Amino acid sequence: MMPRTRPATAGGTAAQEDAIDLQDALRSAAALADRRAVALQQLRQLASALSRTIEEDALLDEVCRSVQRAVGSAGVVIALSDEHTSRLVTVRHTAPDGDRPLFDLHVDSGVLSEAIRRGETQLTACTSTSDVEPRQAIDATLGELSGANAILAAPMMQGRKLVGAIVAYALAADAFDAETREILTTMAINGGAALRNARLHAESDRERRQSDAMAEVARALGESLRVGDVQRLILRHAMVLLKGDGACIALRDGDYLHIEGALGIADVLGGVFVPLRGSLSGHVVEHGKSFISNNVPSEPLAYRRNLQLVAVRKTVIVPLVTARGTIGALSVYNRDTDFQLQDERILRRLADQVAVAIVNARLFADVQEATREWQSTFEAIGLGMAVVDEEGRVLRCNTRARQLAGQGTQMSLLGRSFYPAVLGQESPGADDPLRAAIQDGARARAVCERPADGKRFTIHAVPHPDGGAVVTFDAVDA
Repeated sequence: MMPRTRPATAGGTAAQEDAIDLQDALRSAAALADRRAVALQQLRQLASALSRTIEEDALLDEVCRSVQRAVGSAGVVIALSDEHTSRLVTVRHTAPDGDRPLFDLHVDSGVLSEAIRRGETQLTACTSTSDVEPRQAIDATLGELSGANAILAAPMMQGRKLVGAIVAYALAADAFDAETREILTTMAINGGAALRNARLHAESDRERRQSDAMAEVARALGESLRVGDVQRLILRHAMVLLKGDGACIALRDGDYLHIEGALGIADVLGGVFVPLRGSLSGHVVEHGKSFISNNVPSEPLAYRRNLQLVAVRKTVIVPLVTARGTIGALSVYNRDTDFQLQDERILRRLADQVAVAIVNARLFADVQEATREWQSTFEAIGLGMAVVDEEGRVLRCNTRARQLAGQGTQMSLLGRSFYPAVLGQESPGADDPLRAAIQDGARARAVCERPADGKRFTIHAVPHPDGGAVVTFDAVDA
């Protein structure tokens, strides 16, 4: 095979022209090597920057800056996949001169739709007004954003899961090439992995904060039966965990809900009564199901009087459920982002603690009331009454018992053996009602005399279910 030769021209020999072509090729190769070296350096810088932070906002800012530098676009748009709705939500839109207004990327058709479907970066350019199909593909993704004639769309994937997407657009049709497409692909891979890790860390951090909050509430439940203290603690945690501006606890009172605890913007609602029928909280209590609204003023059941006091825009409400039914509702109000099902699950865990606190407090209140009634009855009895242990020592006694025993204070009887304290002797002899009650478990009655002054007492002893005995006694009229 004969070597191909270039014919000589008037401007120089074929060898000279081959040398020029070689120089051009070398310059092109050198320029390509320089561009790739710069791109590699930018990728290294991005990887290094992404490794230094696990905050999602900082990661997004760094990805935007790096893409802007690497591909030289007129604008960069980043959208993230919403874990609850699976739709892409635009979170960044930047240009060389700063941030731009956010807008929704269209994924039903166009360049981004194709990138997501294929799972790889797509490049589309519109070189003239006659390029109808590329123009439609660009406009289908960018919507009303005008002036873009080239677009790069890269999905951010974690395995098969779509984390988000990066879209770079340019005014010049030839702004992007295969090289910039490869760079954006690598940046999307790095960015997607970093964002996924950030979300996993954030989820882990949320779980930790939830566990810490539940542990603190559990400690409060164990240390205090004052329901008001526990309610305030739970309201604080509810606002922190859900990042809300206010929270309140409402308990059922007949056909109304009484707001017994409120914090933040809801503080003015403390003490207010809300009808069960005709309010969102009442609806939750009556049906025992949680409720989420991110547009409260449009809700037909929103209680208008409360909306005049507090500008509630968003809310999540969960029922307070006990073994005896639903006793109230726990609500959190307003934040920058919409409330999601995850927030409802967190609030339900706190609501369970509220219900336990309320049940415990009510049981404690019932015991206190019963104790007060028993103490009043104990003191009102006209007979001397004492509770003694298995050794016959006085554990409790009423005022009449102290009077009959001739003792000035309760402390002068407590801890002393009954007979020496009352009769001034160890035992009345064979006829001993305390021994019969304590040792034999039988009711017994006897008339005993106090040797010091000759006073006689009728003593009646019955066994106590926990051991010991309950003794009643009175003086016998001469």
